[in-house]
Amino acid sequence: ERGGVTQGDLTYGQIGLDQMFFNRPLPNIGHYASPVKHFYVCSASMHPGGMAAGAAGSNAAQAVLQDLKVGESA
Repeated sequence: ERGGVTQGDLTYGQIGLDQMFFNRPLPNIGHYASPVKHFYVCSASMHPGGMAAGAAGSNAAQAVLQDLKVGESA
């Protein structure tokens, strides 16, 4: 068999006005940190979407660093 994404969606679903920017994928987890402590979301379903390769992962890493207070003066 041959795999492919012939019927797939690079952005992990439709991007409507209610799911743009930091409301993606849901309003409560649009800033990469989820309601579960130390659980972060980084995929094409997050801002800026699947067309910006690696950007969501970089943004999630920044959220982790902020939560860990890395780089802040004591």
